[in-house]
Amino acid sequence: MASLARRPQSAHPGKAWSSMANMLPARIRIVSGAQSWCQGSGLCGRGSQGPWGPLSALVMCTSGALLRRGVQVRAKRIFAFTGLKGGLRPQSPASADLGFLMGLQGTEQDQVLVEPYHADEGALLLAAEQRRTALAAWGFGGDEGLPEVVDLAGAWRRDRRAEDWELYCWSPELLRELRHSMDFPVELHGKKWAASCAARWRQDFSHALRRDIVALAAEKPVICSDMTEAMKAIDCAGTEDFGAFVKAEFGWAGQSNRTCRPSDTEAQRGHFVRWLSARLREGTVLVESERQRILDFSVQFDVTADQTSIFSKNIFHTNERGHFRATDLTPDAWETAWAAALPMASGKDAVELADWTAESVAQCVGTALQGAGYVGPCGVDGFLYRDRGRIHLQPVSDVNPRHTMTRLAVQVAKRCPQGWQPRQLRMLPRHTAEELRSSFGCPLPAEHAERYGLEPGLCAIALTPLGHPNSRRGITALLTGESLSTSSSTSTSFTSSTWQSSSSALRSFARGVLLEGSLGAKLRPPSRELYRRLRSAPDLSCAEKEMDVDWPRRDKEIDICRGLKSGYDRLPKMSQILASTKAQIQCLHKFANHELQAIEMFAWALLRFPDAPKGLRLGLLRTLEEEQSHCRLYLQRAHALGATHGLPLGEAPLSGYLWQCLDAVRLAEEPLMSFLCGVGLTFEAANLDHSLHYRNVFRQAGDQETAEVLQRVHDEALDCMSWMCQLMILHVFFPNCSLRDVAGRLVG
Repeated sequence: MASLARRPQSAHPGKAWSSMANMLPARIRIVSGAQSWCQGSGLCGRGSQGPWGPLSALVMCTSGALLRRGVQVRAKRIFAFTGLKGGLRPQSPASADLGFLMGLQGTEQDQVLVEPYHADEGALLLAAEQRRTALAAWGFGGDEGLPEVVDLAGAWRRDRRAEDWELYCWSPELLRELRHSMDFPVELHGKKWAASCAARWRQDFSHALRRDIVALAAEKPVICSDMTEAMKAIDCAGTEDFGAFVKAEFGWAGQSNRTCRPSDTEAQRGHFVRWLSARLREGTVLVESERQRILDFSVQFDVTADQTSIFSKNIFHTNERGHFRATDLTPDAWETAWAAALPMASGKDAVELADWTAESVAQCVGTALQGAGYVGPCGVDGFLYRDRGRIHLQPVSDVNPRHTMTRLAVQVAKRCPQGWQPRQLRMLPRHTAEELRSSFGCPLPAEHAERYGLEPGLCAIALTPLGHPNSRRGITALLTGESLSTSSSTSTSFTSSTWQSSSSALRSFARGVLLEGSLGAKLRPPSRELYRRLRSAPDLSCAEKEMDVDWPRRDKEIDICRGLKSGYDRLPKMSQILASTKAQIQCLHKFANHELQAIEMFAWALLRFPDAPKGLRLGLLRTLEEEQSHCRLYLQRAHALGATHGLPLGEAPLSGYLWQCLDAVRLAEEPLMSFLCGVGLTFEAANLDHSLHYRNVFRQAGDQETAEVLQRVHDEALDCMSWMCQLMILHVFFPNCSLRDVAGRLVG
């Protein structure tokens, strides 16, 4: 990168300031601001004009970089949030707020540009300084510290070169503003380039795709340059259930995406047409069909002249418009999400497919960028979606040869204090997050967690400035996580908060199983972290209110009937199973639905009995995970036998017989023991008989793989039934023995 010529002294008084800075004593650093005063040097007092008043700068004592006589001082780097349009000055309130977030990658030797969108008399700069102080006190950044906060005027007071700037994204305007001589291939940031990369991936890598697990997205997006062409493509892309998904040529974090649906009102349609017209004046738009997405993923990598190396593999979340909302930061998020999204594949196969997709995408796009002369960071987004009963892979949806929100989230997570585990970096409208200022790093109350769509009990830390009147349209970057360390000096408060945190996490997981309708959500296993938190929490009484759900929520293709005589549950006859693969698949689908009902029933019990002993809740959670495993095994066998199309569990609505039996539990004198008796002595006992019977039937049909699955289900169901039966026997014959003690010995 070429060096910048020095700015004219009249515009940026760098020379004059450098010469005067030589007269300052050691351990004094220059920070931009509106008021002229010197603190701690003895040169002048607050409000004094002195020799420094005309410079209109804020001079503060600090333990950072030293100004020494004869030494030219330059910040190592200066971070700034910039877009594909415009220069260093923010183009929106959101980009003004996110400037500080960009700088959290830096150290105390660096600077971060925080410039308001509108004139605010220094309010944003002050809020950023306060946030920097709070984060440093918490331990964020460790010994390296956090960057100095400067506004645009302060940034130009240093002798700047283009190489000093760490920008979210370059633009032609930025190159002119920084007098940079490098070429900027703006087309690499566009949707047209991303579509060409997707076509290249199809040509070079699609032959190796595991099509027994996923299908390849068949549709090719349409690039449109005028309104007539765009409206025609939108009409063709829309369906009865879904509309068209439209992307502007340039944008960041999905902010330039829109949907157009047949159900839109006239006002919504008019707003969309005006937006589309404005985007077409700026360039082309990309039109594709809206999809039922089940997983959004991102591959971050670094491109050099001779190699491409993966930086991270991440799961992120968007809203229905495709706008970025959050990045998952737990260590096993990538593997867990892919396994849950592909329930018909084994966990090992799902993760192998995920890793192969990431590596092939990085190789394909990295090679293309090298050929175009690009060197630097890049992120590629892709997704999985469901269509007509099959899961499809779109490996390359967006190509971003720059910093991305996901990469920024990973970088920020690395700088958290030791012993603190980040969960998510989440974006919220700034005005809704103001109340979080007073609860910095504390567990979220249940009402706040529900309002923000977060997991109760986790800590929440706002990383971007709060409390300034920039605009209601600003953004707050919220980091959620939890402390993994304990303190003996606060053992009483820790005991209470740990119990509430683990109880809230368990409740959140159970609610997800019951109230999220997709099959993938119901088969998403509990994390190892949830087990760890539950085991480490004390066995105390819970103050949480019990929750009773009448019926589990299910998507249309796996819905269950809610009447006694509806929903087909009869298994095929033995003669049909022996003679027909179709009957074998139907049988496996029935088994899978039984397991799915059991999963939902155990989730119901975790919500219905929040005060159950810790050991018992651990047993219920462990058994729920076993039922998820059994359901996947049945689905995998059905898939292997040819169930590659159609509904995942057969013709809906499915039988809800097992769920209907919970009415008797609700009316029982001891509902908890009634549940354990009904599940352990009735349903699981029946499962033992049925699994061995159908094991023999499938053996006779020559299907040894399914027979082995049924044998495994039998053995694991026997273990499940064993602990529940022992618990009930001890409770009946030794009534003076505490249920909490018994459950702890048997399960915990």
